[in-house]
Amino acid sequence: MNALFAFTRRSLKKNGTRTLVTILGITVSMIMLTAVTLGGHSGQKFFERVTLESEGAYHGYWHGLTDREVEEARKVPNQGKVSVWKEVGFADIGSTNEYKPYLQIYSIDKEAPNLAAINLTSGRMPEKEGEILLPDHLKTNGGVTFDLGQTLHLDVGKREVDGQLAINDMAREALDYRPDHEKLVQTRPMTFTVVGTYQRLSFDLEPVSMPAYTALTRGKAEGPSMVLFTFEDQAQGIRDYQDREKLISQAMDTGQGWDQVDKTLPGNLKFINYHGFLLQTQGSVASSPLARAIWILATILIVIIALATISLIYNAFSISVMERTRQYGMLRSIGATNRQILLSILYEGLVVSLPAVLLGAVLGYLGLFLAFDFARSMVPDFTYVLPGRTIQIEPVISLVPLLLAALLCILTALISAYLPARRAMRMTPIQALRMEKDVKLKASQVKSSGFWSKLFGPEGGLAVKNQKREKGHQRATVFSLALSVILFVTSSAFIGQVQSTMNRASLGDNQADISYHFWEDAPGLMAQGKGKSEEGENGSLAHQEYLLKKIRTIPGVDRSNLAFRTEAYALFPKGVHDDKLVAARKRQIDEGSQVDTDTELFLTQWDRREDLRERVSLAFLDDAYFRTYVQSLGQDPNAYFEGGKVRGVLLNRKTTYQFLKSGGVRSEETPYLKEEKDLTLSILSLAHQEGYRETFLEKDQKGNLVYTYIPDLEGGNTTTKEDLVKSPDQVESAKPVTLGAMTDRAPLGGGTGQACLYFPLSRVREVFPEEDLEYRDFHWAISVTDQANSHDKVMEEVKRISDEDSQRHTIIDVRTNADLMRRMVTMVGVFATLFITFISLIVIANMFNAISTNMILRRRDFAILKTVGMDDRQLNRMLVVEGAYYGFKALLVAIPLSLLACIAMAKVMKDHAEIVNYYIPWTSLAIAVGTVVVVVFITIAYSKRKLDLDHPMAWIKGETF
Repeated sequence: MNALFAFTRRSLKKNGTRTLVTILGITVSMIMLTAVTLGGHSGQKFFERVTLESEGAYHGYWHGLTDREVEEARKVPNQGKVSVWKEVGFADIGSTNEYKPYLQIYSIDKEAPNLAAINLTSGRMPEKEGEILLPDHLKTNGGVTFDLGQTLHLDVGKREVDGQLAINDMAREALDYRPDHEKLVQTRPMTFTVVGTYQRLSFDLEPVSMPAYTALTRGKAEGPSMVLFTFEDQAQGIRDYQDREKLISQAMDTGQGWDQVDKTLPGNLKFINYHGFLLQTQGSVASSPLARAIWILATILIVIIALATISLIYNAFSISVMERTRQYGMLRSIGATNRQILLSILYEGLVVSLPAVLLGAVLGYLGLFLAFDFARSMVPDFTYVLPGRTIQIEPVISLVPLLLAALLCILTALISAYLPARRAMRMTPIQALRMEKDVKLKASQVKSSGFWSKLFGPEGGLAVKNQKREKGHQRATVFSLALSVILFVTSSAFIGQVQSTMNRASLGDNQADISYHFWEDAPGLMAQGKGKSEEGENGSLAHQEYLLKKIRTIPGVDRSNLAFRTEAYALFPKGVHDDKLVAARKRQIDEGSQVDTDTELFLTQWDRREDLRERVSLAFLDDAYFRTYVQSLGQDPNAYFEGGKVRGVLLNRKTTYQFLKSGGVRSEETPYLKEEKDLTLSILSLAHQEGYRETFLEKDQKGNLVYTYIPDLEGGNTTTKEDLVKSPDQVESAKPVTLGAMTDRAPLGGGTGQACLYFPLSRVREVFPEEDLEYRDFHWAISVTDQANSHDKVMEEVKRISDEDSQRHTIIDVRTNADLMRRMVTMVGVFATLFITFISLIVIANMFNAISTNMILRRRDFAILKTVGMDDRQLNRMLVVEGAYYGFKALLVAIPLSLLACIAMAKVMKDHAEIVNYYIPWTSLAIAVGTVVVVVFITIAYSKRKLDLDHPMAWIKGETF
């Protein structure tokens, strides 16, 4: 074997250019594989570290356990660390947040800081009874001021809601604050000393809806317990979690309760709250759409890189084996076995792979380090700041992803070498020495049409005959060229798909720079009228208009709009909905795993060919802005304010979602209605039923449409708990409205992009009767655009105005968020360009290897042609025709396969990763076609220059050494 290995090394040295190109190609592949595997692992570890530091290391917890259940919880299989938090009670803390008036005090054990993220911002942890640790948001959100060392005198008790104690567990969810229905009972005076403050607990442990701030102390407590735990065997715990999620999903689909999921656990232990995001970062891919999407994207990248590498190496080895067929025949004739020949070829694969793998791993790590440094500078979210420390995304060296990348690269090289080696082993020594496949040809095998001879002369006909005679070489070259085009186009499509989705997410329909969003549902808001003063009562319609007026006086404000959104049923004339919408909803029925009631009702009415009832969104826009918006659509604004007919504008698009059986979600955007001038439909107001709240449309047992009213139990309806069913003619009153325009352009702050009807705010009472407005809920927001150079000042002034507003609200800096998303898109674009550049290098190396080696293998043929009188001009013409023939056949295969691959990849991503639109990279396809043409002819010209045809007899005799 040493002699064969020496022979292999000498062959590699002799063909130094091809060897170097192959090593460089494998190096580039290893760089990319290292970046993908190590980058994915580093990203996962970053999110895991952020979750551990900001939320905690617990894998799950129970709420509301008795002392007996706590002891049983410690005995549950696969328990690691356990921390028990006993409830001391609730105290009225004097919060200015009317929805969060209490302080909930827990007595924690020594294990608590190890399982929950208790990030101190000042002071220290409580160490004994009577010391208390308070959350920062008690001051920032609740308006309660306190200092370290301050003594708090609190009346601590239990919450009683409608005469029953409020229990915080999964069997009976924590109740929102209900001021008219609850009070604190069994109170006792307690004194605490403030020893520190901490960043609020995760939303998992303290939900947004929880009406209390969480304070921590030590010592005795008699209330129910919250028990946090970790898994002893993390891998088994993740499997149990995934199995449980499937069982819960099945139980919900079949209408069973959660207590049926695990009957082996007693009482409240059945209701485990898992720390889902941590488990997803630690390996629970199946339960996370985001993790699934990341791994699908990583898999697609790895497949593209592997195919590019296989193409390059297979082509190099295929032609190398063809070149040395006679040499292998000679070796076989002197006793070399098939196994030895195979080992020598695989040895050649290892020789070119090992240095490439080592170099690629080092360069891949360095490239990833620079990439993460660039990412941190572009996107601040890649740096997570906690009190006293910062977590940055950075390359995490791990043996597993590096070995995976190396194994993939070496395995790819060996497989690529093994395939042509099998062909060499099938030949007998005599066949190899005589090169029978080159001389045993029939005339029919090289017969060609006269097209090429007529077009390019005898050289053209000879070029085509050469291609047919050298089918092995020709197929390898065409395969390499075609695969190169496919890889370039599909990788461009993949990156374009991701960028298109990110661009879509970043732009959306909210054109605002600042959004002043109010939390409340406001029944009766419109019925309040303008109020007695210009400012109006807090929460009234007059007050919202007063806020808008103040914001419009801020220097630098460009446009502003006050929008009130609500939902109502509308009655559409039969057949007006767009056929594409109907088809999308039918696909949802046929292909989806879940079908929502609205879709089912829509199709039932559509199939009956009757006027169609459906819930729609309505938005009432500030009159001044509405005029501007309508005018931008080419409409006369006055037509929308004149008496008589009520006219509105329809945002004419609708997104249909399919919950696929594979677990993903597919979305499809279509027009909502067919384009029709001055279409009239009716807005339906439903009669209010005292003691009932939500109303929805459904079918009764006979298939008739009915409205079902849900009892308002929280609102004090104690007379009945039964639903109330009414027929449409009993409760409906209709108001005809005319659609003056249908558009796909949403107004400022126009919402989510779903079908929506827009009206002037002043005409709200002409759409809904007064008795409807008295109970109707509205959501509202003020949207603002500003001049680019004044955004910070405008934002500061809006915050100042909002500080004086006691309504529950949120100020969203839309421009900053959009800028961040655009920077992310830019970053993805840079990485995409690098990825496509590396793929292009492999593609070009592959083309070069395929064509140049094929040319060199045919030196003997060219020498014979020269001896029979072919001059350089004729030889050049023949080579040009051959190049055109290569390129034509390669593109004939590559273009349709590239398009099919793009569509198939988009379908996979739509089904599993919620990426929306199909994307065909026509520009990249044109570049690929041009590159094939250029590279083919440049490589042929280069190879011809390298051919030494001054001594043709040396090549005819086969003197290759």
